[in-house]
Order: sequence, then C-alpha cells, then structure tokens
Amino acid sequence: MIQKILYCFRNRTNQAEEQIRNKLEEKDIECSITPTYCMKLCIFCENLNVVIVNQDIIMEKNQDQLISKILEKLV
Repeated sequence: MIQKILYCFRNRTNQAEEQIRNKLEEKDIECSITPTYCMKLCIFCENLNVVIVNQDIIMEKNQDQLISKILEKLV
C-alpha cells in the first residue's frame, strides 16, 4: 500500500515539498505527495505547515519538526 501525504496548494508546505521528498528518499520510504484542494484551514496557511498523512493531520511551524512528524507517521 502506498502511503499518502496531502497538502493544500495554498499552504506553506508547498515550499517544503522538495525537502520532504529528499528525506523520504533518504529513508527509502515510498510515499506520494500531492498538492490538493483547499482544506479550508485558512487561518493556518501563512503560519503553519499543514499536511494530511494517511488520514492524520499534522500542523507545525518549523519545517524540520514537520518532516520529523511525517517520518514518525510513515514508519
């Protein structure tokens, strides 16, 4: 089963997508990362990275903490 990461195309996570992909490749984790529809979390978009990882929502200000939490959910 391929694991999934979804994020709003307006979200700050868009800036971190390449860094997330690189970390996943380093750990040999197969995962699809998909920019998707607006999640209607507008109050968070400018201040937080918001992703859905296998149906769990992760919100973090810091990109490194975001990546750590994503890796926790995927391993």
